Amino acid sequence: MKGPLSVLITNPSHDKTTNYLDAWITSIISSIDPDKVEIYELRKEKATREELKKIINDKNPEVVLFNGHGSHDSITGYNYCVLVSSQINLDILKKRMVHSLSCDSGKT
Repeated sequence: MKGPLSVLITNPSHDKTTNYLDAWITSIISSIDPDKVEIYELRKEKATREELKKIINDKNPEVVLFNGHGSHDSITGYNYCVLVSSQINLDILKKRMVHSLSCDSGKT
């Protein structure tokens, strides 16, 4: 039998917009059954490219949920640091379900 679904969530919570996203995702996380879903959250200053890479390599989450800002070719984390970009490290999302709640991301 397969274990719980593993989900990585970025939650930079560093400005008005990302604080709003933080309130919603915190509510969602609190309603999740930990026996069915294993959550790895990169919150505030932990929402960096290095931490993202570490969790993906160590925990291999099946689902990645990005909350933050974005551009046509990138998604950012804490203090607008680039987490993923079509130019840098998009390959780390291969074979994963990905949802990005960030403006303009996904155009490229």
